[in-house]
Amino acid sequence: MMTIEKTARELRRRIEAAGFREITLTMACNGDKVTVSPCYSGCGTPASFDQVEYYLVYSPSLPWLGGDTLEAVAGQLNSYSKRLKEAEAERERLAEIRNKLETEPMGCDEWEELFSFYSDFYKDVYGHRPRDVVRPF
Repeated sequence: MMTIEKTARELRRRIEAAGFREITLTMACNGDKVTVSPCYSGCGTPASFDQVEYYLVYSPSLPWLGGDTLEAVAGQLNSYSKRLKEAEAERERLAEIRNKLETEPMGCDEWEELFSFYSDFYKDVYGHRPRDVVRPF
């Protein structure tokens, strides 16, 4: 297993070799194509790691990854498999809440409160708000 330091060193090497442009990694645990993009507030591509302010990570399965250091990103990538399992449990919980929203009788205020929670939770899991919840009344 790679340590955070080894993974960060490998990310640093690949980003430098790519000229500080986006790199793509294939996750061994499930084959996801994950991209890591060094970002900064200037125009164009950063010229060095000193200019990078944030590492934007796109993952089809875990849309909330990213961090301000390579070590933070390396930690997320090293625990990718564990995070996938946690995300699956969250998706199951979301399905339960959605079922309750669409089928169980409740007052308007109670429904609005539960939907607000569901919407926030859904955004954390999927990266966007739900668009297709059916209000039963």
